[in-house]
Amino acid sequence: MGATIKLTREQVAARILKGEHIVIYNQQAIRVPDSWLDIHPGGFLTILHFIGRDATDEIQAYHDDDTLKRLQKFAIGTVDGLWQPLQPPIMTGWRRRPVGPNGQREWVKEGDTLITKEDTDLSPSAQVLLVEKQPGGPSLPNLIPPPSSLNLKQEAQHSAAYRKLHQRVKEAGLYKTPFITGYGPELARYLLFSGLSAYAYFNNWLFTSAVFLGMFWHQLVFTCHDLGHRGVTADVTWDRLISVFLADFVGGLSIGWWVDSHNVHHLVTNHPSHDPDIQLLPFFAVTPDFIVLSHYSMSTADMGPTESFPRRQLRTTTDVTCPPSLQFLHGGLHLQVTHHLFPRLPRHNLRAASALVKVFAKEQGLTYNEFGFVEGNKDVVNHLRGVAEQIAILGRVAEAEVREQLEVHNGKGIKAL
Repeated sequence: MGATIKLTREQVAARILKGEHIVIYNQQAIRVPDSWLDIHPGGFLTILHFIGRDATDEIQAYHDDDTLKRLQKFAIGTVDGLWQPLQPPIMTGWRRRPVGPNGQREWVKEGDTLITKEDTDLSPSAQVLLVEKQPGGPSLPNLIPPPSSLNLKQEAQHSAAYRKLHQRVKEAGLYKTPFITGYGPELARYLLFSGLSAYAYFNNWLFTSAVFLGMFWHQLVFTCHDLGHRGVTADVTWDRLISVFLADFVGGLSIGWWVDSHNVHHLVTNHPSHDPDIQLLPFFAVTPDFIVLSHYSMSTADMGPTESFPRRQLRTTTDVTCPPSLQFLHGGLHLQVTHHLFPRLPRHNLRAASALVKVFAKEQGLTYNEFGFVEGNKDVVNHLRGVAEQIAILGRVAEAEVREQLEVHNGKGIKAL
């Protein structure tokens, strides 16, 4: 009954401010229950980043047809025309989470220091020192996105063309996993590298054993990546069970944590503060020696919620060209553009799908980025050089200001004497 109600942008905004999690899907307002938010297989952050936005492309890219049918049950109304996106509260630091002994959800400003009553009793002054007074939740201005240089109608056209492209990918049978020709050679490599590692270990050739173990893990992680995206059996339960065994037990990686983090990366790719996959400063504390491609030389600009899914993925992602005989070294991730547009697509079908994506990009006037391995690394290094030069300029400015203040201070000291 509620699904027939016409909702305006103002009404949707008001309901979001009251605490409802509403996303737009196929001209329908979908209310995500709190209980669903907590158990969403893709993590709760993926939903929070699309509150108040049209998430049709993203939802269809990440969910199978059965899930999309069930989604209709959560519709509370419809919207007319092109949806003018709202700014998700999480983009301004607001989210609702259980607070207090009864677990009621309240608006919380992320990054604030939370002090319990016990902490306050122990140190009453701490509350004054550490907690900045905040309003009880976001207000309507928080939901109004900043002005955008993008044209909403143009972005809607890109989305419509992307949906036609997605249909062509389905009709081409590219969602069918090639188990024999695809994962057969993968399994042979796993057995070879793990067997050689074990043989070397029992012969006390520890360095050689470690090399083959690293090669085994290097290949295995690609299948874990496929499973995390439900790109093997296409069944969320089976893919998760297999990935728990391979990632958690064999590889020592929490697949649940990885999926929650990695899906956010796919949806807000290269966002300077919300994409967890580009927050690499802790790793640089260990070593600066990394080979990073696909995203690291691409745009990190925040174009706002007006930007369409296909434009965002093409703008922030690049392919690494390589011959088919060497693509196992990349685990399919060299075809990153197509993977980001169709994350559930089996990786052994990405090359065929990329040909369709290149035609789509040309028709839509969007750039399909691809580099060779050497050229791509040069591009990353040049990008890092540009960042370093900006930091050097800031350093010189800061140094000049400090020197100026010291001169003023010293001058006053001389006069006082």
